[in-house]
Amino acid sequence: FIEFPLENNFSWSTEAYYSKKGRKVSYYDGAITNNANYTFYEISVLLRKGYDMSVSENLRGEIFFNIGPNINYWHSGKGTIDANVDLDYEVRFQEPDGDVFINSITDANRWLFGLEAGVGTEIRIYDTQFFEVEVRYTYGQTYLGDKDSSSIPILAFEDSLRSNYRVLSIILRYGVDIDLKNARKGKSTIKRKK
Repeated sequence: FIEFPLENNFSWSTEAYYSKKGRKVSYYDGAITNNANYTFYEISVLLRKGYDMSVSENLRGEIFFNIGPNINYWHSGKGTIDANVDLDYEVRFQEPDGDVFINSITDANRWLFGLEAGVGTEIRIYDTQFFEVEVRYTYGQTYLGDKDSSSIPILAFEDSLRSNYRVLSIILRYGVDIDLKNARKGKSTIKRKK
């Protein structure tokens, strides 16, 4: 998490993280259920607007709102097909090869794009340290894949990936301010010869 301050209590924040998201899809009136978990690398770039607040005499902070794009790279996944007998599988981005423990995904959109909006509060613990709590909603724009992109051929199992994510998350963050401009004050930028 890196935040770049701007004027009038605006700032840009950039976040990079690893996430795990799931989906549960039932077929044939619940006779077969696919419980899938996928892992992603994500980047969010958010424009933030803060409003100063005072929690107590010695405790200050701000309420903030932010909005911006979210970019995901679909890394891997695994899941379980619940039928008469449960079958654990691993997700691979490849053509089907007949392995019953591999869910082969073709025509996947591994780069996924969405829009995020959040509201939260930041409390200053010390002048340079803070704690944040935020509620954020991610509205995914990109489908995971095409219809019948996911299959385990031996089971004659096919899953439509014509779906995208809607994620409600609670973010807890502890941060430290580092002012690079003030860190250079008092230090000479002229190289001296000995």
